[in-house]
Amino acid sequence: MSRRRVVFKLVSTLVHSPYRWRMLATLLLSLLILGIELWIGIQLASFLGRIVDTLTQRDAAGFRTALLGLSGSIASFFVCISAYVYFSSHLQMQARTALTYPWLRDWLDGEAVYRLEREQQIDNPDQRIAEDLKLFVTHSLGLLMGAANAFGGVFAYSTQLWSQGGELGFEFAGRIWTISGYLFWIALIYSIVDFVLTRRIAQPQIGLNMQQQHFEADFRFGMAQVREHAEQVALYRGAGTEFRRLTACFEKVRQNWWRLIAYQLGLNVYRSAISNVSTFLIFLLLGPRVLAGVLTVGAMTTLQSLYGQTLSKLNWFAVSWTDIVAWLAVVNRLAEFDRAVNATPRGGIEVDPPRGPVLMLRGLSLTLPNGTALSTIGDITIETGQRWLVRGPSGVGKSTLLRAIAGLWPHGRGRIQPPQARVLFLPQKSYLPWDTLKVALAYPHSAESLDDDACRLALEDCRLPRLVSRLHESDRWSMRLSLGEQQRMAFARALLHKPDFLFLDEATSALDLDTERHLYQLLCERLPQTVLVSVAHRTTLDPFHTHALELGSDHPARTQPVEAAL
Repeated sequence: MSRRRVVFKLVSTLVHSPYRWRMLATLLLSLLILGIELWIGIQLASFLGRIVDTLTQRDAAGFRTALLGLSGSIASFFVCISAYVYFSSHLQMQARTALTYPWLRDWLDGEAVYRLEREQQIDNPDQRIAEDLKLFVTHSLGLLMGAANAFGGVFAYSTQLWSQGGELGFEFAGRIWTISGYLFWIALIYSIVDFVLTRRIAQPQIGLNMQQQHFEADFRFGMAQVREHAEQVALYRGAGTEFRRLTACFEKVRQNWWRLIAYQLGLNVYRSAISNVSTFLIFLLLGPRVLAGVLTVGAMTTLQSLYGQTLSKLNWFAVSWTDIVAWLAVVNRLAEFDRAVNATPRGGIEVDPPRGPVLMLRGLSLTLPNGTALSTIGDITIETGQRWLVRGPSGVGKSTLLRAIAGLWPHGRGRIQPPQARVLFLPQKSYLPWDTLKVALAYPHSAESLDDDACRLALEDCRLPRLVSRLHESDRWSMRLSLGEQQRMAFARALLHKPDFLFLDEATSALDLDTERHLYQLLCERLPQTVLVSVAHRTTLDPFHTHALELGSDHPARTQPVEAAL
C-alpha cells in the first residue's frame, strides 16, 4: 500500500470514528485560537512600533499607553498559547484513540498477529501500533495546525506588510520602476529559495529516520525479550551473550543516530545562517529610508516585525521539513504494517465453512512455506465421541496439523471442514494473561462467565491446591508458575470451558506419568462427549484414545483403532 493510500485509510478512519464530532469541535476551537493569536501578533507589532516612536519623541504619556497595550497583548497571547496547548493535546489523544482501536482489531482479527510472526514479514508490529500511530497523530496534527497558522499568518501579516511597506522605486534602462508591496515579494522569493535548499539538505533524513525507528524498536524488543525469559537466561548463564546481543542492537541505533545527527547539524547550521541573513536584509532595505527621513524608527520596527512574521509563515515548509521527513518515515512504517496485515495468506489449503459437529479432512497434505513436504494426511472424518492420538517422528507436521485445523497454517493442499462446535486448543505452553488467576482460567472468555466455586474445584481436581486461595490475585502467571503447573492450569481451563472438540499439542509434556494419567482420566469422565485430538509421543496415552493417526514423511498417514481402557 502506497503512502497516499495508507494516509487516506487513516484519515477515513478518523472521519468515520465515533469521536469525529468531538474531534471536529476541538479542531475548530484550536483553529479559532490560532486566528486570535495571529490578530494579537499584529497588535504586538503595532504597539512595539508605537513604543519606539514615543521613546524617540520622549512622549511619556504615549509611551505609557503603548506599553499598557503591549502588556495586555502579551498577556492575551500567553492565554491563547495555554489554551491552544490544552486543546491540541486533547485532540491528539482523541485522534490516537480513534486510530488505535481499529488498527488493534485488524492486527488481532483473522489470526494476523500469528501470521505476521510466522512469516516475519515486518519487524515489531506491536510497536508500530503503540509508537508509530502516536507519532503519526502528533506529526500530522502539528503539521496541519502549523500549515493553518502559516497560511493564515501569510494572509494576515502580508496584508499589513503590503499596505505599510510602501513601494520600492529604482531607475533601470532609463526608466523609473516601482514595485508595490516589495517587502512581501522579497519575503516570498527568499522563502522559496530557502525551501528548495532545505529540502535538498534534509532529503536523506527520510530513510535515516525510518531506519532509526526500526533500530530503536529492535533494541526495545530485545530488552523486553530478555525480561520475559529472565529465568532461562539466568539458567544458561547467558548474561554475557545477551549483553553482546543488545549492545550490537544499540550499536546500530548509535551509528544511525550519528548519521542522522550529522544531517541535522548541517540543517541547523543552514537555518541559523539563513535567519541571520534575513535580519541583515531587512536593515539593508529599510535603513536608508529611515536615514532619509521617509520612515520613523518606530515604523521601521513595526515593518521589521511584520516582515519577520510574514517570512516565518512563508518559511513554514522549510522550517517544518524535518517534521515532514519524520512524518513520511512514520507513514512508510504504517504502510508496511497495513500491507502485511491485509495480505492474502499464501498457501493451498482451503478451509470450508463449518457444518455440523464433525471435523472432515479431504485430500490434505502439509508442507513448509517453501514447499518442502511434511506429511500426507489424506481423508479423515472425526466424529462426536471419538478420541484421536496423533503420533509420528519429530518434524513430520503433527503440531502443524493442529495449526491447519485451526486455520493458522495455509501451506499445503486439500480441504478442511472444521466442526460447527465449541473448540479449544491446548498447546504445550498455554497463554496466561497478566491478570487475575480467574481471568487466566476463563481466557478467552470473561471472568464473569465462570463461577468461583467451579474454578476452585477445577484447580483442586487438576492438583493445584496452592492456587485455590489466589483466584482473584493478579500476577504474571507465566513467570510465576512452572511449565508443569501451567499445563495443569490449561486442563483446568478445559474442564471449565467444556468444549465439544479439544485439541492437545504435547499438553502433558512437562508432567509426570501419574499426573498425566489423572488429568486424562478427568477429561474422559467429566467430558465424555468431547472429541479429543492429542499430539503426543508417549504410548502411555493410548488407553485414553479410540483412534490413532500415524504420520510419516516417507509414507501417507495411517489410521488404526486403539483399544481404549475407558
